[in-house]
Amino acid sequence: MDFWVEICKILITVVLAVFGWLIAHKLTSVRDLKNKKREIRINFLLDAYRKLERSIHKEKIGRDFVEAISDIQFLGTPPQVNMAKRIAADFAQNGQVDLDELLIDLRDSMRRELELEKIDERFIWVRIKNG
Repeated sequence: MDFWVEICKILITVVLAVFGWLIAHKLTSVRDLKNKKREIRINFLLDAYRKLERSIHKEKIGRDFVEAISDIQFLGTPPQVNMAKRIAADFAQNGQVDLDELLIDLRDSMRRELELEKIDERFIWVRIKNG
């Protein structure tokens, strides 16, 4: 009888250990996937931010602007997607746009994702002309 009690104790221990490992593995996988999605989103939006920033004060809107608007529509928040659509429509209609609102929203969104404190100041744009 003691033999079967000991076997049951061992089996219960093994089953609990395996069950615990499976739960830990699942939780780790979910966390890793969430972190990877976050990393991809931050990289896309940071790249879009930089492209839009480079587009400011250029007389001719180029590929950077188009790619940034597309990236934001792909991975931006719903308000960012709406702003990007509005900016694209305004540019098509008027030939010029104000990007500050979208750039500030992108900055704020990325700072929240990275758990950095909020900055309430507007941008100061610096341009250096050659020659």
